[in-house]
Amino acid sequence: MVREIINRETYKRIKKYNRLELNEWLTAFGTTIYNDGCRDAAAAEILSLRDEFGYGTQRIARFMKKRDDTIDSINKRLVTVEEILNGLREEGLRIKTDFEPEVPEAK
Repeated sequence: MVREIINRETYKRIKKYNRLELNEWLTAFGTTIYNDGCRDAAAAEILSLRDEFGYGTQRIARFMKKRDDTIDSINKRLVTVEEILNGLREEGLRIKTDFEPEVPEAK
């Protein structure tokens, strides 16, 4: 089942946008979806650490700090995601990284 992402009123409004307005709206919309996904992933990580591995408040706080520091290092271009993943693979961790979404052909 496909979930409706934008409602009819929003569609009617953005249909009238010029290219600049559309680009600005798409950037804001994409950022919102991305941030929602990050928030969902963070909640799932924290819940797993608590429920499955018995992490308490202090260990979860340390985990979140390390995660945030790593993201900051990635954003500052001090390390790449590929370098991190390759290092983890060298230690024997099996990681699936096929995250590219499938883009259907236009009808």
